[in-house]
Amino acid sequence: MIAQLFVLACACALGLAQPPYVDYKKAIEKALTTVQENVLSIDGDVPHLNDPRRHYTQILNVIIEGGEERSGCIPIDYDLHYPDIVNASLAQGLANPQDVVTEISELIEEISNVTHEVADIVQLVVQNGEEHANALISQGILWRGDLQDQNAAYVAVGEAAIALVKVNPFLLEAAQNFNTTAFAVEDKEYVLKDVIEKASNVYRILNYWRREHPC
Repeated sequence: MIAQLFVLACACALGLAQPPYVDYKKAIEKALTTVQENVLSIDGDVPHLNDPRRHYTQILNVIIEGGEERSGCIPIDYDLHYPDIVNASLAQGLANPQDVVTEISELIEEISNVTHEVADIVQLVVQNGEEHANALISQGILWRGDLQDQNAAYVAVGEAAIALVKVNPFLLEAAQNFNTTAFAVEDKEYVLKDVIEKASNVYRILNYWRREHPC
């Protein structure tokens, strides 16, 4: 307890602005559960088109491919880019769902490999209580001294997870109604924009780790 108060005092004294790690952790867990239930569960046994999971996989592929396509250092205008993203990703999701499942599974594994040291600190602190957890996590990462890049990746993933959790009710409804194609093509209220842009930040950081056109 004394150690925690000391760390918290140091964090406050330094005036550190702590990312909402607790919220990130919860959102990441919710997003992973949804992806497991609606995408990864069809791995190796792709169902027919009367299964909502096929349609959820298709709409999630729009987000994933959109994020990757927009991960360049200078992304082009979203409104101009979105039709190309939709046309390519919807067709891929419909024709090759197993490829989409494999890509998403590999993406999750890559993200885990990049962020696991930060995720371990978050888990260690949160399991002892959420009070002052964000400050304690920030200080723990700062004390390590070598986790800046991993922390940036975890924050980007957390922001993307929050965005996905926010729009997920709309995605699930579209999948249940077998309406994901129309939902993605129209996207009249820019439902997908924020999560696609947050996904692009994740890919941008992964590109740095892959040494692919880092910004």
